[in-house]
Amino acid sequence: MKKYTVTIIGGGVAGLSCALTLASSKGFPKLPQDFSFLVIDDGKSDLKKARLYNVPLAENGIDGEELLNKLHSQIKKFRNTSFVEDTVKSISGTKGEFNITTSGEKQILSDYVVLATGMHKFEIAGDDFIIEDHDNVPKPGKIKLKAGVNNKIKAGVYAAGLAAGVPTMFACAAGSGVETACGVLSDIQENKTVIHDTAKSRLN
Repeated sequence: MKKYTVTIIGGGVAGLSCALTLASSKGFPKLPQDFSFLVIDDGKSDLKKARLYNVPLAENGIDGEELLNKLHSQIKKFRNTSFVEDTVKSISGTKGEFNITTSGEKQILSDYVVLATGMHKFEIAGDDFIIEDHDNVPKPGKIKLKAGVNNKIKAGVYAAGLAAGVPTMFACAAGSGVETACGVLSDIQENKTVIHDTAKSRLN
């Protein structure tokens, strides 16, 4: 059974921004040679229903699903990220040995897990998830996951985007996904790590 370095649950803007940052991070000394990433998505991102007028560098009125497709295309150029359409039922184990079970009866092994599951509900079974009221959005009844610095929930598990408590804005969710990716990479590297642009291509 293939084991992934990081599995991201949720394929909205936060999950994909996290995946893009991770996928572009080759070249650091403590990253495994065969490092790989998986995005598990149920296809229900709110962004698919949106038309956006305030996303930096995107044309006014761009369709949300088109933006998601553009992110997909960027990520796929790095060839180290896979995508599965499914719903996660449970997460068990500890950092380095997580076992993820999906509704489609897939069993996935992963060193790290990122929860970019949105603010509507959280139904993944696990012992260490604390659900709180999302106090950063105008609509009542929304939720977030209790997390600390770099959106860390516990060793090896992180939140991202609306599930981490940010406002319902594209740029906020994208930034949260990137912040979470940097947190994961910092943990792997055992040192503060960010991914800057470079003149050398990382598309390998």
